[in-house]
Amino acid sequence: MSNIKTTDIDQTPLSREGAKFRDGVLTITVPGAEAVTVKRGTLLAVDSVSKKFVPYVQGGATNEDGIVKAVMTSDCTLEATGDIGVRPQISGDLTAKLLVIDADGDGSNIGVEEVDGLRDYSIIAVDVTSLAQYDNPNNP
Repeated sequence: MSNIKTTDIDQTPLSREGAKFRDGVLTITVPGAEAVTVKRGTLLAVDSVSKKFVPYVQGGATNEDGIVKAVMTSDCTLEATGDIGVRPQISGDLTAKLLVIDADGDGSNIGVEEVDGLRDYSIIAVDVTSLAQYDNPNNP
């Protein structure tokens, strides 16, 4: 008999009030032959030379990759190094617990610097409790 597996589906919206978006190009370097997925909520910077979106780098200093300017609002997968069209959020409120640093793959290292950096560009990270999320004692 197989084991029962509990699956949580988080329906908490990332974008909240006053969200504005901008069409642009995201450039990603894909290591090896594996596809790379940029997760919803990933912090983005804008490369000062190419003017393309790039993943935010904590403490980064190369072409302004350490300055948060936008947030991905949906997952995006790239099979090879290159560019893909995206429409990230550039202002308005969003759910703080859904923010992600690309290098970490989660939001465990999101700190005051990132939240304040977002605020500098009119993106406000709001702490919310979603009533659409089930209480699951097995997966806090």
